[in-house]
Amino acid sequence: MALCHLNNDGQTDRRHLFRQTSFDGEVEDAAQLAQQALEIGIDPLDAINRGFVKGLDNVGEAYGCGEMFLPDLVLAGEAMKGARVVLVPEVER
Repeated sequence: MALCHLNNDGQTDRRHLFRQTSFDGEVEDAAQLAQQALEIGIDPLDAINRGFVKGLDNVGEAYGCGEMFLPDLVLAGEAMKGARVVLVPEVER
């Protein structure tokens, strides 16, 4: 998954990709997207709060409705960890 395949309204589309990788529990994709976000100048805190966290929120809502299950929550958390490993050190700078 690459950020370079986005239209000109990039911010909204990027956040959707961040949310989707969290929602899908894609650990490697989340880390790669986080790195690409940094490379193109996206604020790391924005990527976390307005992107990846929103994906976790969606998973929580789906879990609450019985549409997702505990393994889905765990995978979403792991994807978030993958993104955080890349993004948090940049936030702390």
